[in-house]
Amino acid sequence: MSSDKTGGPAFPMAVTLGRPRENFIGMKRPCAECGELITVTPKMIPHGKYLCRQCQSKGAMAWARAHPEQKRLTNQRYFDASGDAATIVRRAIERGELNRKPCELCGDKAHAHHDNYNKPLVVRWLCPTHHTAYHRSALVEKQRREPETAPEAPPSPPGAP
Repeated sequence: MSSDKTGGPAFPMAVTLGRPRENFIGMKRPCAECGELITVTPKMIPHGKYLCRQCQSKGAMAWARAHPEQKRLTNQRYFDASGDAATIVRRAIERGELNRKPCELCGDKAHAHHDNYNKPLVVRWLCPTHHTAYHRSALVEKQRREPETAPEAPPSPPGAP
């Protein structure tokens, strides 16, 4: 992609027929690889390539096969951070430094959820049902794409009072 006079990309937001790409969310478009009709989701917008799940998966697996060392390091960084945070929480509970609490939303038995693995003792207590709902919410997807701009205190998951 070429750049404009300011040094940024020539087309910071792709526009088609005068409409920004974001306006295509929810519309049907053909998959760029196989041609199958798919519904445009917010995750597709930053990449600018509309792929069905099978074609996206094939591409990700091909990249992983072509870049095994990068894939290993990426997985290692994620799993090391999440595993370390879980261990720190477990030990803090054992030492009495952190008290296990009920689910923030329904009061059922809960487990610790980390919004940021770099702050292992900052946890939210969510039951499995609300934890799953939280991860499926669109807001969490936005935080995953933009971790630097994520707020300190995360917003409540869907269904919160």
